[in-house]
Amino acid sequence: MKISPAFRVFIRYVIGGGLATLIHLLVLAFLVEIYRFNPSLATSLGFCIGTVFNYLFQYHLTFRAKGSHAQVFLRYIIVTVLMMGVNAALFWALTQRASMPYIYAQMLATIVIMFCNFAINRLYTFSHIEHEGKIMNTIKKYRIWLIFLLAFVLRLTVFLLFRPWDIQVQTESILTGDSPLYHSLAQCIVDHFSFCGDTFRTPGYPFFIAVFYQLFGTKPWVVLFAQIFVDLVTLYYVFKIGELLFSSRVGIIAAALFAIDANAIIWAANLYSESLYDALLAAALYYYLYALKLGKGRSFLSAGLLLALTALVKPVSQYYFVILLGCALVWPTKNLLLRTKYALLFGLAFVITISPWLYRNYTLYDTVKLSSVQGENLLFWQVVYARAKETHQPAEVITAAYLAQAQALGYSGYYGHSETGSRNPFVSEAIAQHIAVEYIKTHPQLYASSLISGVLHTYANLGTADIIKRLGLPPTHLPGEAMFATESQFQLIATFFQSKSLPEIVAGMIVLVLLLVNYTTFLMGSYTLFRQRRLAILALFSVSIAYFTATGGTIGLARFRLPITPLYLLIGAVYIDQKWRQK
Repeated sequence: MKISPAFRVFIRYVIGGGLATLIHLLVLAFLVEIYRFNPSLATSLGFCIGTVFNYLFQYHLTFRAKGSHAQVFLRYIIVTVLMMGVNAALFWALTQRASMPYIYAQMLATIVIMFCNFAINRLYTFSHIEHEGKIMNTIKKYRIWLIFLLAFVLRLTVFLLFRPWDIQVQTESILTGDSPLYHSLAQCIVDHFSFCGDTFRTPGYPFFIAVFYQLFGTKPWVVLFAQIFVDLVTLYYVFKIGELLFSSRVGIIAAALFAIDANAIIWAANLYSESLYDALLAAALYYYLYALKLGKGRSFLSAGLLLALTALVKPVSQYYFVILLGCALVWPTKNLLLRTKYALLFGLAFVITISPWLYRNYTLYDTVKLSSVQGENLLFWQVVYARAKETHQPAEVITAAYLAQAQALGYSGYYGHSETGSRNPFVSEAIAQHIAVEYIKTHPQLYASSLISGVLHTYANLGTADIIKRLGLPPTHLPGEAMFATESQFQLIATFFQSKSLPEIVAGMIVLVLLLVNYTTFLMGSYTLFRQRRLAILALFSVSIAYFTATGGTIGLARFRLPITPLYLLIGAVYIDQKWRQK
């Protein structure tokens, strides 16, 4: 019996896919049974390894493609991302909702993926089409949407693996750290339309949460799902800033780098203000830069309004406002009077937007400040960490000692509620700030050393515990003495490899590679802008990065990189684009 050429192609495709599936299943079983991986994470890793093998087999043996690897592989990656999302979603539905054993669930998912892959790969990925240029032009036309799709699939996959709707996950992994206060303040807004007298947090993020609580009930997971789309807003403005300042391709490159940034992906799945803050900040910077470039007064108003909203989400922006106001006044344009007018518009929009909250605090507590967080965090975080590094004592011990000292002076703020203390939270903040400043004055070199160490940790922190927790695996936290009793950074690195599990080490190495690429391209991009005499943009971005780096202080958390991530990705994209054009 004569076999048709199309069927021969299908047979070869099935053989290649079968071998890839075997590799996939072996990796899945190995990781689940030997290393106790979460099955959903294990199948995703197995899928990736099998996919690489499958590409090489199908390219050379099945379809005998003639196109360049650059073109064919781009198509293949697009299809792979789509199928990886389908695989993860189908596998999750079968195991979590249908309670199917993971091996059988993977077999069923594999059958579905096989037929989908064959149809798409034959008609699109490896097809011998005369007008390939038209296809590539179509891809270029819609590439930003493909990046949006990639970003969405990655964030949705983490969301599904995390399972935030589970009550145990909500209790143990969502409502921890800063999240319980955001959660309770949102409930205050929903139940009483008030902030329950709180001054430690500003109202922006609790109000954001309250909107979803009002619409869908008290379900934190709904907020986390919404933050996926908030993160896509950040991606959009990263692209728009790159397009505005440099070129569309720079914007595309920066957006693609942001789409795969592990830090951004993971913190979108936290009940923290980071995602909302970063989206508003990126939007504010876009309209600010648009106004500087084109001299649009309305854009300065929009920038001032959006920056004020960031300050109502996280008060750290109240000082960044001063930097942007100064840049508007000295920006290298000819008309000083026009610069002054636009700076006033920017400042007016900012001040008017934050004024109601300032008035609220003045009326209730006779203090014109956005929040009482500054002094308290300076003592109970920045100075505590510096002191812990100095004495090699656990941070909890140092905190207890400072809390007792502050309470003796009448402190009753966020970190301790004394019945005999001051009832004005801003008075408590002043007490905490006084103690902190006294320590810094008497130990300037030690504090400066801790500050430098904190900055280095901010840039080097891999955030593996947060990543693993969001992937549904048990994290391994470094012991407290690892942070405060180690004599060198090399000892800390050794402790990391000794203490962390295999999944955390693998995740850490992936993040490390991405960070090294980002930092290297940032340095080269900065040099490129310097040679091109784009000094104003380089200075603005550098000062902004320095400001947000310094505000992280001595703590060195990975999430402190989030506000500056779009900035160093954009500068790095300039270098990547230059190298691309030289080929």
